[in-house]
Amino acid sequence: MPGCLPFPMFNNRTHSVEAQPFADLSQRIWDLMADKNADALKEIFHPNAMFVHMGGYWDCAQELATIGAGRR
Repeated sequence: MPGCLPFPMFNNRTHSVEAQPFADLSQRIWDLMADKNADALKEIFHPNAMFVHMGGYWDCAQELATIGAGRR
């Protein structure tokens, strides 16, 4: 249906006081990824973080390079 998000059960905008900072951070990360802003993400991601994807996993530097290049 037009205008409907695919998973309405996950689009709850009401969070507990404790959970709200995590929800805000998650939204900020998704927005930066959509904008391909690897420089801003570098300030958020821990340099030793590992990123798991369906095709495998890689380190922070590779994740940032992929995001910055706009590869999917």
